[in-house]
Amino acid sequence: MPADFNLRARLVPILRHEFGHWVLARILGFPTGAIFVEQEQAGSSIDLVPSIKSIDEAVAFLEKRIQVLYAGSLAQSLLKNKIVNDDAHRYLRTTAANDYAKARELGRMLTGMKYPDLSYSDFEERLKKIDQSLYERAGKAVQKYANLIADLAVFYVARYEAAWNADSAATGKRFELRLAEIETFPDLEARLRNG
Repeated sequence: MPADFNLRARLVPILRHEFGHWVLARILGFPTGAIFVEQEQAGSSIDLVPSIKSIDEAVAFLEKRIQVLYAGSLAQSLLKNKIVNDDAHRYLRTTAANDYAKARELGRMLTGMKYPDLSYSDFEERLKKIDQSLYERAGKAVQKYANLIADLAVFYVARYEAAWNADSAATGKRFELRLAEIETFPDLEARLRNG
């Protein structure tokens, strides 16, 4: 296979993952920034400096943040714009293990805020229900925006493949899609509003 096909095959799922985080963060009200890709990692810039004035606001923030963390693996699992849950779960155990660890830690905090003073077994039961609920909510949102997420990944790989090939893949340097570049995507705001 040609080298550019291999690069494209590697970059599209990476960008689907990052745009999954990015799109869900954006629709849930988090300010978003750039997306970067390096030889061994990638990431989405999401502003996590909230102004939290109450427990209810903290609970809402944590629920949204956990959904954003799950969105990456769910988006990466898209096959013909449908979520493949077995793949999403596998990514959470492998390439997205950091996202999963953060979601689990925040989930414990969220459970303790919503249900203080539970016994250990009741706490674990509530945690499992909350985790499943937030995973499912993230899944519904990713499914709703699956076409946009996939289109963003393919569009930016096609646009910047030569630069990635020359700068990043060969040298291991960081390649960044700045927010201003991402926002040039045709009809982005309308598609974010309408799914």
